[in-house]
Amino acid sequence: MPEQVQNILNKILEWWKKFNTKQKALLISLTSVVLLALVILAVVMTRPTYVSLYDAADNKEAAAIKKLLDSDGTLDYKVSGTTHFEINAKQESEANMLLGTNDYATNGYNLSKADLSKVVNGSFSTTEADKQKLYKDYLETKLAEDLAAQDLIESATVSLDIADDDGTLISRMQESSASVSLRLTGSISDTQAYSIARFVATQLGNNSTDKVTIIDQKTSKIIYSGADQDSDLTLLSSQLDEQERRAASIKSDIKDALAESGLFSNVEVGLNLDMSFQDVEDVVHTYWHNEGMDNGEITSQEIYSASGTGDVGGVPGTYSNSDNTSYYTGGTDGEWSVSNQKTLYSPNEEIKTTTSKGGTINRENCSAAVVAVRNVVYEEDVLKASGALEDMSWEEYKAANGDNRLVENEEEMASYVSMVAKVVGCDESAVEFLCIEKPIFVDSEGNGRTLTDILQIALAVLIFALLGFVVFRSTRKQKETEPEPELSVEALLESTAEAEDELEDIGYSEKSETRILIEKFVDEKPDAAALLLRNWLNEDWE
Repeated sequence: MPEQVQNILNKILEWWKKFNTKQKALLISLTSVVLLALVILAVVMTRPTYVSLYDAADNKEAAAIKKLLDSDGTLDYKVSGTTHFEINAKQESEANMLLGTNDYATNGYNLSKADLSKVVNGSFSTTEADKQKLYKDYLETKLAEDLAAQDLIESATVSLDIADDDGTLISRMQESSASVSLRLTGSISDTQAYSIARFVATQLGNNSTDKVTIIDQKTSKIIYSGADQDSDLTLLSSQLDEQERRAASIKSDIKDALAESGLFSNVEVGLNLDMSFQDVEDVVHTYWHNEGMDNGEITSQEIYSASGTGDVGGVPGTYSNSDNTSYYTGGTDGEWSVSNQKTLYSPNEEIKTTTSKGGTINRENCSAAVVAVRNVVYEEDVLKASGALEDMSWEEYKAANGDNRLVENEEEMASYVSMVAKVVGCDESAVEFLCIEKPIFVDSEGNGRTLTDILQIALAVLIFALLGFVVFRSTRKQKETEPEPELSVEALLESTAEAEDELEDIGYSEKSETRILIEKFVDEKPDAAALLLRNWLNEDWE
């Protein structure tokens, strides 16, 4: 392989040497220009294109928009001037859906923005009615594209009825209506349907979704109707999201608590979370007396008294008479007085009012079911060493112990149930815990090296041996060829004279044996022949 590479390099070098300096400079310049153009093209093609997304009214709204975009975590956007937002053109539909669902109409649906004006502004002959039609067509197409960009929607068709703006207050108060037909890739929930309706209503400038209708193309079923109340669906959506979030948090806490023990390889949690979203107001009244007093401050007091003098009658009948008479004769003089006093006391009072907006977990009504899997490892080498495989083979042992087993250790399970109950905050009787042991069989490794390992080692040794041989051959010094001794003129003349004595004259018409030898001598040793000829010429010249 190194020889082939070297041959290729040599050929390239030979090809390069064919050019002169001017041609080489020209080739280098052309190559540099082409490479620079390719680099510029790659940068331009890979550089993201940003389009206008939203212009916030103030810094407060800009902060809300930034929070929404950051919450997604995947959107590539830029902010300029603290209030102007631009989004990667490839993510425009996703950003439009996100902001539209949260009641922010993006720039792509605003007629006053420059990008959209290029679409709807016609020539001087274009009337206002024509512009409205172009705007309607643009909105229908853009809404359909943004909806189809969602994973749940395969395609969408939007039909709009936009209220005419004739400059009157009544026309401005009228809301546009929208009919949306969706081809779905799966089922859709009420919350997701409401999000789509909220998105469409926002981009149309409607304050509610009363005039938005969504149907399924395959079943012709109404997914969302404007008759549904926004407030109820919004409340339901937020409540479900909050419940799912709290349930996921508790499940994660249970898994973390069990995973820390290191006894389980997998934990699955089922949770029945009872949450109350009712508004509750608690009012507590606290009363006390001032220090050193048995009662509170007087708040009202009423005092009534009466006195008088006069005859006081005796006991009814004749009992009060001084003599024995059979009729009443009179009483004795006397006086009387009446007093009536009413006092109201009020102790010190503290009133504490606590209002809960809902979203509280009724821990005592929650329940949980946990399934934990524990791996039990059986090693063939260990079992052989312990003698467990004396009466059966390894395959028979795996067949006999290959089923999952339910752990029935009540004391151990009680500790796990107590742990889960503390995390959930419910009673232990509301927790069901199942522990399953899953067998894992590890075959014997033998001497630790399989046939595959041996082949790999042999192949590696062979490769290293070949590399060593190549390196050795390339670094070995070659034997220097001894230079042939230079022939002296005398030796050449002597050999020529001997040849003339022994051989016949050289003919011109046919090649004699001597001529053949001379030609061979000239072909094989041209330097010697040239030297001989030069010597002959010099001698003749002298």
